[in-house]
Amino acid sequence: MDLDYKNVFFLNFTGRQDWFSTLSPKNNSVFYPSIGTSLIVSDIFRMPKWISYAKFRSSWAQVGGATPDPYALQPSFILSQGGHNGQQLQGYTNYRVPNATLSPLTSTTFEIGTDLGFFRNRLNIDFAWYDRSTTNDIVETTISNSSGATTSLLNIGKMRNRGMELLINSKVYKSKNFSWDVTLNSSYNKNTVEALTDQLNSISMATSVNGYAIVTSDVGRPYSIIKGYRPLTDASGNIVYNVSGGSATIARGPLEELGLGVHPWGVGLSNDFKYKSFTLSFLIDAKFGGSLFSGTDLYGTRMGLTKLTLEGRENGLPIKGVDVNGKPVDMVIAPENLRTYYDGMRNITSMFVYDASFIKLRQVVIGYKLPAIKRLPAIREISVSFVARNLFILYKKTPNVDPESVFSAGNAQGIEQFGVPRTRSFGLSLNVKL
Repeated sequence: MDLDYKNVFFLNFTGRQDWFSTLSPKNNSVFYPSIGTSLIVSDIFRMPKWISYAKFRSSWAQVGGATPDPYALQPSFILSQGGHNGQQLQGYTNYRVPNATLSPLTSTTFEIGTDLGFFRNRLNIDFAWYDRSTTNDIVETTISNSSGATTSLLNIGKMRNRGMELLINSKVYKSKNFSWDVTLNSSYNKNTVEALTDQLNSISMATSVNGYAIVTSDVGRPYSIIKGYRPLTDASGNIVYNVSGGSATIARGPLEELGLGVHPWGVGLSNDFKYKSFTLSFLIDAKFGGSLFSGTDLYGTRMGLTKLTLEGRENGLPIKGVDVNGKPVDMVIAPENLRTYYDGMRNITSMFVYDASFIKLRQVVIGYKLPAIKRLPAIREISVSFVARNLFILYKKTPNVDPESVFSAGNAQGIEQFGVPRTRSFGLSLNVKL
């Protein structure tokens, strides 16, 4: 239902009932409503000449959802190749524990925002602040391998996201033959896991190879926290070493938080130029605030392939601290014993957790609009474009790896393992309008 008063105040309502075929008929239905309002202030009050348009809006809305996997409720099987003693054998299709009790998730969002236009709409600003809570979210979590499976689907209690979204569009310059438009898109999101299940206060989302790092969701903390180990230190801050013969390794401390696997802040900046029949546009993409555990760097250090392992190769590596019994350690690890020292760094997760912030030149498009073809009047316009994507990393803090590398395609983020760089691509596009 949509209502309006004198085309300045608008009110709308919605109501929707969904039935999800991927869930059990006993609990596969959910109803969710919404209500929204908007007020065009510039049509009510006399505004300064430099304000072209002003609208304020607010909304409260619910959305339901379910797992898209049609085989998440019951186990499915596959015939094993070859069988055993001439007899066919069956095994599980995947190693995820099915969950027949899954119910729909519900996301509830409250949002307020404004649309503003300035200088005859040459500058436009769209700003929104939101508060979103998701209950019964469906999450795949890792479980002990001793169970015979690796993951399980669960409905977790409640997750909250609060943040803002900002869109700024500016017509910087416009003439008969030339124009320049700039668009800035920015967002910031603060996430909190407010509840899981009655039995759990923490769930594991992902684990690196050999368990060097894990990604968890803990009650009261953000989603996808990277956890691991720092060097163990004594009360005076001295590093503790495990000394053995002429070599030593750094002792690791207790499991603790090392970073956030999800970037809270994202920015996109695009520029569009037009000169007669030619066009040029490029997009710069950036994300800040997240961290990444690099399994590539860990194994490179173990094998002596990173710059970190260059120290001490010629004259030995001097170290100072205490041993596990508190006795002073002041020694030089000989070059022939360095392999043991650097291999032992695999237990110190924090040495391979980096700031994953980055700035990339994401896309460049160069286009040309061909002149009209008189013999083909049905064709209004023909244009050809050269498109290049993932061109350059302009800024990053992750050595040796792409900061967007991930260990798996699931929801958990923050772990990298032998990731390859994003593919740089080039192509041509032909667009015909009739």
